[in-house]
Amino acid sequence: MPKRPMSMQSRRAPSAAPNLLPVFATLAVVVIAALVVAMMTKESKKEAPAAGDASAAPAGTGANPFADIDTNPDQFKRKGGGSDRPATTDKAPPGLADAQVFADARKLAAEATELVDEALVAETAGDTETWRTKSIAARDKFDEVMVMTSDWEIDLITTYGSNDAQVKNIGAEIDVWRKKMNKVRKVH
Repeated sequence: MPKRPMSMQSRRAPSAAPNLLPVFATLAVVVIAALVVAMMTKESKKEAPAAGDASAAPAGTGANPFADIDTNPDQFKRKGGGSDRPATTDKAPPGLADAQVFADARKLAAEATELVDEALVAETAGDTETWRTKSIAARDKFDEVMVMTSDWEIDLITTYGSNDAQVKNIGAEIDVWRKKMNKVRKVH
């Protein structure tokens, strides 16, 4: 018999799909075992109260631990209709925005805003170096503003609440500064 070339010897006829019978058999055994365990635990739960204390009450007839909670949804609504948002309060003393910290921050933020505007003009003109230097200077000034006001703003919120009209206005102004700062945040 002549010897066939090596490439012909290594070729085999395509085989049929793998036999999945062992996989399905194992899966069926696991499902049956799970059902047997579930049925056994169900029976043991039924027998447990009978074997235990005779005065044990059936499930669902015991005292309701939440009976003292009012489930009326109207208790959470504001009087007089309107939205569900809490009303603006006026706990802070007048002139809160005139504090020295905020006045200094406003002055520095105005300088930083001017630098951002100049940087954006330079960017549209194609002057990359001016854009870069002005952006970095503005970012540094905004960083200083945020350092100056962050603890103060947190103190205002904890003292007077976030719903105080003056605190909201101060927070809104600081948010405007943050948005302007984000325009030059990633410049290196």
